Amino acid sequence: MSKKRGPRECACGCGGMTKGGRFLPGHDAKRKGSLIRAVREKGPGALAAGQELVKRGWKSQEWVVQEGQGAGQIEMPGQESGRASSVVVDAVVEENPVDDGDAVVVVMFGKDSVLSPHAETPFSIDGVEWPSVTCYLYAMRLSDPAAREEIRKTTNIGWIKRKYAKHQQGHAAENFDLYDELCNATFAKVAFNTAVKKRLLETRDAPLMWDDPDPDLGARGDNLVGRVLEEARAAYR
Repeated sequence: MSKKRGPRECACGCGGMTKGGRFLPGHDAKRKGSLIRAVREKGPGALAAGQELVKRGWKSQEWVVQEGQGAGQIEMPGQESGRASSVVVDAVVEENPVDDGDAVVVVMFGKDSVLSPHAETPFSIDGVEWPSVTCYLYAMRLSDPAAREEIRKTTNIGWIKRKYAKHQQGHAAENFDLYDELCNATFAKVAFNTAVKKRLLETRDAPLMWDDPDPDLGARGDNLVGRVLEEARAAYR
């Protein structure tokens, strides 16, 4: 028998409480409409809005790319006021090299881009093969070899996180350093996979941005994944 979900805050951000669902009646349409407007206005919140539309199944990635690019430009955080940037969504425009220019940003999210840490692009470290960078990072957060091995044999990101949550109590690795391990995995992935290296070098000098709300891959806004990829790109030229 399934457990009944209790009241929770409406996901549209209105502050109201539902009886257990994600939205109050009609508020899902309200949220969808506001996200679509944010993408079309191409302001600072356009990237996050597009990602939420895709994750909720309300719009396709192709739609987000088409509406988020074009005549209007998306202004990225950290840029000088009034300076616009063209945005190439790497997860969709995988086959296209990035144009030259300082104002180009490659946006990676989900697992559809070979540059994404979630992507199933196997690589080896010390003779052990890992299915993805994300899998490696979660496993290395644990001190128990058996728990690490259980995670290593898992490819689904959701199940990787569940298995990590199951084992982390009492088995957290004391000396885990996210930056160091992300470098180890990313550099190995680029060296091991010709397609990944080719795609990374195609980005030329474009800033690389990781736009995914996963706190285990660095705080949002830190762009740790993007910065490490830029280091790997410089090293493998």
